[in-house]
Amino acid sequence: MFLGEKNSYPLFLNLAQRFPDHGYSLWDALSTRGLGPFPTDLRAPNSVYFCPAFIEQLKADSRLDNLGAIYGYNVDGLNGGGTNLPLGLGLSWNAGSQSYNPVNESQIVAPSRMLAMGDGVTGWNNTYQDSAGLARQSWAQDHVGSTGRVTRRHGGKLNVLFCDGHVTGESLQFLFRDTSEPALSSWNRDNQPHAERVK
Repeated sequence: MFLGEKNSYPLFLNLAQRFPDHGYSLWDALSTRGLGPFPTDLRAPNSVYFCPAFIEQLKADSRLDNLGAIYGYNVDGLNGGGTNLPLGLGLSWNAGSQSYNPVNESQIVAPSRMLAMGDGVTGWNNTYQDSAGLARQSWAQDHVGSTGRVTRRHGGKLNVLFCDGHVTGESLQFLFRDTSEPALSSWNRDNQPHAERVK
C-alpha cells in the first residue's frame, strides 16, 4: 500500500519525519502506522507485527529478546554496508552528498525477483542470527542458539515478500549460502549478483 501511494519504498530511517513517541521514524513505523502501536508484551499472541513461530520460541526461552520476532527489511542489498553503495530498499544514495532518498519503484530492475522483506534473520553461510533486518552479512553470529532456532522455524525456510508483492518460503541455502547469480541477484535492486561483495 505504501508503494502504491508513494511510488517509492519506505526509507529504513527517515530523518526528515519524526513521530513524537518514537523519535525518527523507521521503515516499519512508516509502513504499518495504520495497524496500531507495537504491543508492550512481546509474548502476546496473535500480533500482526511478530512472526508466530518465533513467538513460540520466545515463550519457551526466557534468554531471548524480541529481535527475531519482527519482520526484517532488505535495507542494504547484498553486503551493502560500509563504503559500498547500498543496493537494497533502505535508501538511494546521492553521489557526493549526504542526502538519503527513497528508492523509487522504477529503480527496481526485476521486482518479481528482488527481496523486499521477510522473517528477521541475518545470515552468512551456516550461521543465522535473529535480527531486526533481513540481510546476508558476514557479521552474522550465533546468539543464544539462534542458528538452531532459525533452522527449526518454517522447516529451514524464511517467509519472504518480494518487491512485486508475492510471498514465498525461500530456503536458508538459497538466501545465505548459494552463490549462483539468481541467489545473489535477488538481494539487489539492479538485479546483478555483485559476487565481489560476498568474499
